[in-house]
Amino acid sequence: MIHLTRRKIAAALTAACAVAAWIAFNFVNTVSSADVPTIFDGIRPQISYELSDTPGQLAPRERAAWWMKKNKGSIIAAEKRWRVDRRAIADVVMYEAIQNPEPLASLILSRFAGPGKLHYKAQRFGEGEPVTKEVEDLGYLPRRSVGARKVYLETDSGSIEYIGAIFRAFSDLGGHHGYSLSCNVPMLGTFYSSWTLSEARSFLTRSHPRTLRPNRAGTWMEQQILFVQRIVGTPSRSVCAQ
Repeated sequence: MIHLTRRKIAAALTAACAVAAWIAFNFVNTVSSADVPTIFDGIRPQISYELSDTPGQLAPRERAAWWMKKNKGSIIAAEKRWRVDRRAIADVVMYEAIQNPEPLASLILSRFAGPGKLHYKAQRFGEGEPVTKEVEDLGYLPRRSVGARKVYLETDSGSIEYIGAIFRAFSDLGGHHGYSLSCNVPMLGTFYSSWTLSEARSFLTRSHPRTLRPNRAGTWMEQQILFVQRIVGTPSRSVCAQ
């Protein structure tokens, strides 16, 4: 009986330490540059939890390619429905999985779900205005509760649908300001990783830059376009003509 109690205490302490380490890891990476090594870097897996069901013997990029092949039909369908480059949809999922890897333990306190790490809520203890809710409120997708949105985003097809809708919303917003974004993979990645729709609208209205420049995520995605294209194909001419 005593040994059983000790085992339970040890298991509880191990779990508590894992949670504490994850919280500290996220805190350090919030207040410091992603380029600066920290004592918690070892916690990061080679590929993020959302693609953990891909073959583990493969290298990270090949695991992302496996996911793309599996979901190629859904990605192409999303391109057709939302009129945005299929390569951007696949590429942003690969970016989040390889360049922003999170362990399974991150789900304990996270606000994101599924491939692409879409935020189903914007606040730790409230819904807020995540970009997923914005596209619902604007009529791109039906409204969902926080819980229903999270469950839907945890599926490959659900995350692909939301990514396509978000890219369409950013493209429409860019079009209002004179920018063509539907097939601009690096800039779609930049908007996706940088802003909500309201934040992007504020940036474009306030700054209205002559030339849009990709951020780190967009630049990385641009470097992967040919790799992604070999798997999911090239976008429809009608999509890129817009």
